[in-house]
Parts: sequence; C-alpha cells; structure tokens
Amino acid sequence: MKRIWNILIGFILTINAFGQVDDLMIVEYVDWDPGNGLAIKIYNPTSSVINLSGYAVGVYNNGNLSPGNSVNLSGSLAAGDVLVVGNAGYPCSKDVIIGGGVNGNDVVALLKGGVYVDMISKVGVGYGDNNGLFYHNRLIRKNSNCIRYTSTDGTSPNSWPGGMIFSHPGWNATAVQCFAAGSPYTPNRDTVKNFAQICQGDSILLNGIYQSTAGVYYDSYISSSYCDSVVETQLFITPYPVSMQNQSICQGDSMFLGGEWRSQSGLYSDTLTGFNGCDSIAQTFLNVLPRTLFSDTVHICQGDSVLIGQQWTGQAGVYRDTLQAQNGCDSILSTWVMVLPAFAYTTSLTICEGESTFLQGALRYDTGIYHDTLTSIGGCDSIITTSLDVLPLTGKRDTALICEGDSLYIGGSWQTTPGAYTDTLVAFNGCDSILTTELMHPAILSGVANVQICQGDSAFIAGAWQVFPGLYTDTLPGSLGCDSLFYTQLDVVTNFQGHRIINLCAGDSATINGTYYKTDTSFSYTRSNPGSCDSVITVVVTRYAADAAFDWKVSPSNEQQIAFKNQSLQEGAVQWVFGDGHYSDQDHPVHTYAEPGLYTVSLTLITVNGCQDSALGQVAIASPEPEMEPFIPNSFTPNGDGLNDQFYISVQGVQVFSIEIYNRWGQKVFYSHDSQFKWSGDFAGQECIEGVYTYRISGDIQKTGVIHLIK
Repeated sequence: MKRIWNILIGFILTINAFGQVDDLMIVEYVDWDPGNGLAIKIYNPTSSVINLSGYAVGVYNNGNLSPGNSVNLSGSLAAGDVLVVGNAGYPCSKDVIIGGGVNGNDVVALLKGGVYVDMISKVGVGYGDNNGLFYHNRLIRKNSNCIRYTSTDGTSPNSWPGGMIFSHPGWNATAVQCFAAGSPYTPNRDTVKNFAQICQGDSILLNGIYQSTAGVYYDSYISSSYCDSVVETQLFITPYPVSMQNQSICQGDSMFLGGEWRSQSGLYSDTLTGFNGCDSIAQTFLNVLPRTLFSDTVHICQGDSVLIGQQWTGQAGVYRDTLQAQNGCDSILSTWVMVLPAFAYTTSLTICEGESTFLQGALRYDTGIYHDTLTSIGGCDSIITTSLDVLPLTGKRDTALICEGDSLYIGGSWQTTPGAYTDTLVAFNGCDSILTTELMHPAILSGVANVQICQGDSAFIAGAWQVFPGLYTDTLPGSLGCDSLFYTQLDVVTNFQGHRIINLCAGDSATINGTYYKTDTSFSYTRSNPGSCDSVITVVVTRYAADAAFDWKVSPSNEQQIAFKNQSLQEGAVQWVFGDGHYSDQDHPVHTYAEPGLYTVSLTLITVNGCQDSALGQVAIASPEPEMEPFIPNSFTPNGDGLNDQFYISVQGVQVFSIEIYNRWGQKVFYSHDSQFKWSGDFAGQECIEGVYTYRISGDIQKTGVIHLIK
C-alpha cells in the first residue's frame, strides 16, 4: 500500500464518496453452466468483525421488485474473511444454502435491515432473454473497484446500468468454475497522513464536521480507480494555562475582574495572550463578605418574652444590634419579634335530654357554657367556648273512645281495656316524644261524628271497613250501652308510606318499634307524626342461616390420616382448625396427625351473606403400637337380634381402668371404670343414632380409637 506523510495546519477537503469499503461486499458471482446454479462470495473489507444478524440475501427473478427466494444470515464474519451463499444447483462448497436460481436476466442482492448493501445486476430490470454478462459466467471484482452497488436508478456510480451489458470495467468475466478459497479481491486505497494543531476552544473541519477534540480523523475522496483515498489526520489540542486566586471584599466594595467592576460573589475569568499564540485564563473567586444587615424572626406567644440585645421584651417590633465580625466587616442583626395571639373559637351543640357530651374535661348533661383550652399549631393556646343546649323530651296527651268489645292499636298492641297507654315517637328535632292516650268506654255513642283517617287506613263504619270519604250510618244495638243510630262523616287524609329492609344472621335480632325480631317476617307499623297523619312503615326482615356441619372418615391405609367432609347447608368460606396447630381453608381437606391422641376439630363457616357458624367434633387417633393390646372391636349392631348387640373389650390383669365414649359433636355418651363394661348404644334412656363414635381408654391401658354403631 502506498503511504504519503505530510504535515498540514487547518486544511479542508471537498469529498465525493462513491467507493464504499465500510461494509460487506459481493466479490465473486457465478451462474452455473449448465442449469440455473447460483453462488456469490461475500467479503468483509473492514478491520472489524461484522455481526451478520439483520443481513439477508435475496434472488429477484425476471424484473420483480420482491425476491422470489431469500435467506437470513447469522453469526459473524471476521475482518478479511469470506462467506459463500449458493443454491442446490451450485455443485461446489458453500456456507449458506438459498433456494431458487438465476439464468442471466436475474438479480442477486445483499441487504441489511431491508436496505441494499450490494447487488449483482439491477433490481427491477428483466432483459427478456438469457444472454449478456451475467449469463453462464463467473464474475470477479477488480481490486480497483471499491463500489457497493446500493442504487437502482441505472445511472449513478453506485448502480448497475439499466440495460443488458456484456462487460463492466470493475469486473472480470471468466468461464464457470468453483470459487477458490479466500478472497480474490484486495481494494486499492491510498492513505495520506497529516498532523494538525489548534488551540483549546478552537475547531477544524475534519471528517465532514468541525472537530475540537484531540484524536485521529479520516477523510475519504473518490479516485479515478473507483476506490477511495484516505486522509488520516492526527489532531493535537494546545491547552491554555489556567491560574486560580481567591479575593475577598466587604459588602458595598468592588474589584475590577472579567473586564468590569464586580461587587457580587462569584467566579470571574480574564483571558490573557500567551507566548505560543494561545490564550491563558486567570480565574478569580470573589467572596463578598456581608456587613450591613442580618435579619431574623422570633415568634412568641402573647404574654411571653424573649432576650433581644441583652434586654427582655414581650412587645412586637424590629430590634437591631451591631456586631463585630471576624472578617473585619460590621454586621447589623435585625430581629423581628412577632407576638402570636391566643385564638378564641365559639361553637354551639345540641343534644337530647338524657344524652351527654364531653366538654371541659367531663361528660355534660345540662344546658350551659363550657370552655376547653387547646394547643394550636403555633404552640400557643386557643380557647373553644361551647354553648350546650339540652332539648327536652316532648309529651302529648290524647283521648280515644271505643265501645266495649272493640279495640284500638296503642301502646304497641291492640288495647280493649280503658286506661292510659304510652307510645314513644321520634320528633322533628331528633329527640323522642311521648304520646299518652287515655282509652275510654263511653256509656252511649250517638249522634253525628266526623272521623278522619289517613290514606291507606280504614274505619269500621256501617258494618264494614271503609276507606273512601263519605257519610255513613251505623245502627248499633243498645244492650251494652253503646248502641244508637250514628251518622259518621268520614274524611281521608293523605299520609306517608315508608319501607325498610333488614337482613339478619341466625341468632341476631333487630329492635323495630320497640319489639325484637329474629325470624323471617314482614309487617307494617304506624309512626305518629304530630299535627299530621301517621306514617305507615312496611318492614321486611329476612333471616339468613349459617349452619356449619362436617363428617370425617379414617383412611383405610393410615389410621392417622383423616378425610374431612364439609356438610354445611350453605355455601361460603370455611376455616378448619385440626386441634394440632394446623389449619386449612379447603372445603374437604385431608389431614394427617403426627401423634396419637384425642383432638378437638372445629369448622367455621362464613356465608356469602356474612353470617357465621362453627361446628365442633373430636377425632381420636389411635396409638399405632400400644403397650397392651386388648381386643377391641371396631363396630357393633345394637338391633336386638342377639348378635353383636353390645360394645365391650377383652382384656386381662387390668387394675386401673376407665373408658369414655363421645359422639361426633364431642358429647360424652358413656363412661365406666369397669374393664368388663358393656355398652348397648344408648344415652340418657334414648338409642344413639348410627355413626362413628370415639372412645378413650385410660389407666393401665392408654388407647383411643373409633367404634362404628350400625343399625
């Protein structure tokens, strides 16, 4: 390679770059004769390894703009190394196999990310017949040809011609034969070495842009032989010297720095011309020392004081002290004293008679003025004055007349006996009011009466319950003293209808109009409104049950493994507690106990309606290897047929003995100290139900287990 050494100071090159040896190139091509065999040799002309990810080879047939066949490349290609891509018709060694073939009028292209990197012939042109340079020939790139054919316009230096050609100045055509090893191509490039030196802060045009950083830069230009010439420039930067000094002045003074008088703290620079033609920088850090004013703010509460200038003061205002600083500059300390007032706040509160509220450190029941002292966010006390008003419970008396044998709904039920009855109602002010009704039996009812009922109510007039306004006539027998011919003018007044829906869990209750309810029901009750018709409230109470229950079975293969079954009547979340420190939230868990013993198991059910219930049971885990092995049957049938009607054990030589038998709910149903006991399957004079029962034997024998009662 030819090398030219030169020294340049500040040069500019005008470059028209056609030669491109900065990426992969196609350096050999063959259209195999006979047939449509195809192969290309791809060469890495750079000085670095190229990652082949993103590269592809495509075959474009008969002028098509889209490849008929293509293959993606992978791996990497070392600097100066080659890669052979061929189809099945190429009978020689190849690295990558591609489909399809060529017949002189087709194109093979190398692409990267869908962009042309190099190609043989021009994409988009079909010559019409099988002839020309690309037909049954082997093409070898000349060393003087550094062009990558990336254009398809047919005229630019980076494009193949648009028509059929039989030769090309950048390629040699030979007879068809296999590719030789390695690359037949070495690009001709001239290199010119130069040096440039600039001052720090200046720039020079290199590699197409202005450079201000020391380093090696390359510029390329087109030569007559297609390959680029390279100008290598070593750029040196001459730094300017920098000096640093610190200066201090008092506030109000100034110093000439950076071309003008400075009175503010900061870093200032002065540029000086050095002996080598490059500037030097003198940097001065100016520190302005304060001396005139220094302010502070002090907050005190009303009635407090603070020491300012060796004097205690409790008055708001600005106080000044002159201080001698260590830097030689006087300072004046201005202190603004602010006196925070105590806040006062007044409010009012209303409660019903018999209620209370916490004021002035205690529960208050009486009307009055109360004061509370609180600490505000500023640290000073504030006073809250509360005016408490206690509203009395109101009372009203009324008289009701009915004939003997009739009844009236007062005092929470239908009343037939004369007397005073009390109803508690909610008044408009939120406090209860008391309605006292004096029920009376008149001796005789006669004449004309006006009766007023609320809408939806009825009055028994003229032998029937009337709901429409009008004049009605009643003829009443007089044997009991109430009989007469009675005219009644009935008026109907519109009233208010209300509805309440209450959901309860089993065992809960709700108090409605003074009555407890804990079952499903629906009813209406009347609420009196002073000066107007009663309000009729319709209430629907729905009870949601939660009935937890479960059963279990002992595993036939492992007596310490229990299969539990959730038999709750409702769906919901479950929580099992197995009695040995373990838990589960599965519906039907299987649990293995580590040790024998009697365990209390609980199942807690929480239904979708939020109701909860728990069920308990005891599980006995038998000892696998007891010290004494009495004969204990696992089932008996107390059905009166004389066969296996009693449960008992066979054991000899036992001095201390006791047995307890429990049902599945943990209830003890049998107990005995006699080792010769016999149990007939009854409890408290009643036959026990069929199922699994748990026994526990204590004394000289320690054993637990289960017995099946079968009917």
